[in-house]
Amino acid sequence: MGQLTIVLSGERSPSVNEYYSTPHWAKRNKIAQTVHQTVQNRLREMGIGPGETCNNRVSITVIGYFDKRPLDASNVAGKLFEDALKGWLIEDDSPAYVESLTTISRIDKVNPRVEIILTEVL
Repeated sequence: MGQLTIVLSGERSPSVNEYYSTPHWAKRNKIAQTVHQTVQNRLREMGIGPGETCNNRVSITVIGYFDKRPLDASNVAGKLFEDALKGWLIEDDSPAYVESLTTISRIDKVNPRVEIILTEVL
């Protein structure tokens, strides 16, 4: 694999604050399921199906490109995107499979999106 970039055009990352400030588990579950479905639909469009996992550990970078009011980098909900990859590109999110998860916040007024970059760690 080497490196793979998944681009979610027009998507805005939910904030960690939004996710954890929601007291009811069903609301948190809906936010997570929406992110998981968006990522998995994009993977299908890319020709990647469930079970096509990487053989090596990976480093994951989630970059939120915002058209306005960017989130703090620590508020980009990277964990939700990482969980969406389980069973697809990573077997699990444990340290045996994921070395690191980094979140970055940037502005792109023309093309807001979320990018998920997986890099094999050899």
